[in-house]
Amino acid sequence: MSDTIQHSENRLELKESFEATKFIDNLSDPTITVVDFDETLFLRNSTEAYLDSIQPQLLGNILLVVLEKLNIWRWLPKPLRNQESMDWLRVVIATVLFPWTLLIWKNKAKKLAYRYTNPLLLESLQNNPNAKVVVATRGFDFIVKPLLRHMPLQVDRLIGCRFLSGGYDRQLGKEEMLVRQFSEREIRSSALITDSLDDASLLAIAKYPFLVRWPDAKYIRAMSGAYLPFFYLEKVKKPGQNFTATVVIKDYLVALIFACTWLSSMPLFHAAGMVLLTFSFWCIYEIGYFENDLVAEKYEAKPVLSDTYQQYKDRMAVFLPWFVSLVAAIPGIALVLLGNTVTWNTVLDWSLYPRLLEWQTFAVGLGLWVAALIGTRLLFFVYNYLDEITRIWIYPLLQFAKYSGILLVAQVSTVGLALLIAQVFVEWIPYVIYRCGGDRTLLKEQIFRVFIFLLLTVSVVIVQRDAAILLTGQFVAILLWYCARSVSQAKELFRNAHLIWN
Repeated sequence: MSDTIQHSENRLELKESFEATKFIDNLSDPTITVVDFDETLFLRNSTEAYLDSIQPQLLGNILLVVLEKLNIWRWLPKPLRNQESMDWLRVVIATVLFPWTLLIWKNKAKKLAYRYTNPLLLESLQNNPNAKVVVATRGFDFIVKPLLRHMPLQVDRLIGCRFLSGGYDRQLGKEEMLVRQFSEREIRSSALITDSLDDASLLAIAKYPFLVRWPDAKYIRAMSGAYLPFFYLEKVKKPGQNFTATVVIKDYLVALIFACTWLSSMPLFHAAGMVLLTFSFWCIYEIGYFENDLVAEKYEAKPVLSDTYQQYKDRMAVFLPWFVSLVAAIPGIALVLLGNTVTWNTVLDWSLYPRLLEWQTFAVGLGLWVAALIGTRLLFFVYNYLDEITRIWIYPLLQFAKYSGILLVAQVSTVGLALLIAQVFVEWIPYVIYRCGGDRTLLKEQIFRVFIFLLLTVSVVIVQRDAAILLTGQFVAILLWYCARSVSQAKELFRNAHLIWN
């Protein structure tokens, strides 16, 4: 139908809100008035508001992040394989996994409707019975209905996306959605109030088109205020650096697996435990980074804060990370301990597990781990409130604390300990250079790690008179891995090397 209509540019021009309300006030004949819902009649996005209702929020937040990272709409059949299907998938999956969200939403909708209904538009629609209100939205009808129920407005019809068929509904424009229920003549004689250029085809044919951006309307993403582990590290402290992958995983976790898991009789269990303990530790360590920024903002004359600090600082929690950390630590400790007792021959004999994992040993391990977390947190607190020069001498202790908890619950070899000490130096020396006014980027950190690791290991070989250490699989694997990571820096180093008389 819209193909035969010549779009007029002035129909797509933004109009002032008072123009739309004045038009409604002056309607003298019954007119179908098609009203967009999100950021128009309702000054927020209803889909995001619904997803924000998921409880527990932490799990809901993790789910939404995972769905976004996976781009799951790419897994759909070709007609649905586009970004338009993403909201539908988020809503369906979240509702299936957290079905009680429907009940929570019914209760929450009343408060949201009261708080975010557009008062200017609502008043005009209420006061003129000639405005036959049709709410048309690409949001979901089961989400919008509870909101409309608590708005003091007579709505003749709601046209929205269905729950199960929402993926197909969202491929349609509002024009096609309206065609299902109204004649072409009715649509052409209607008024349209929307904030979105996605409705361009409908704006082109409606008799009275109003493209309006309401000043109080805001798009607030679901869980935008909820705590998410590592969010502060990624978005605030180290934005754009892919910190979790490059530091938490490639530097910290890989070092622990090389140092400790290599000795395990069941590496799969042990490595899984290391992953959980890494997650547990960094949940707490992240609090220290957050506190560091708070202290800088409060006490430093020229604090170095990221551009995103003010935007996200209220999203960081202080107590919830401890709960999350403990939840991860419990299975983490169990898996590490089992990794040292279970063998390939006994892995499928579940009856042996209670004997292989004694509760006393587990309790001691968990207690030591929690004590290490508390100690690390206190040390970070002291570090944050000391002057910058004194911090230089606390920093290596803080770096060693990263590994102290692991050393309390897991076995480590001499070669593994050399690697962990090298890790401490790789963190500390660049920090000293930075605090003393130098350029830390001039230090080739990957090469430096290999040098420290080799010096420590060779020193042990000399003291113990045991050259066989250099032939162990663990030493060779560590050396190969970190040499591989040093290749680009080594090339740059050799490229710039020259004799001083040249």
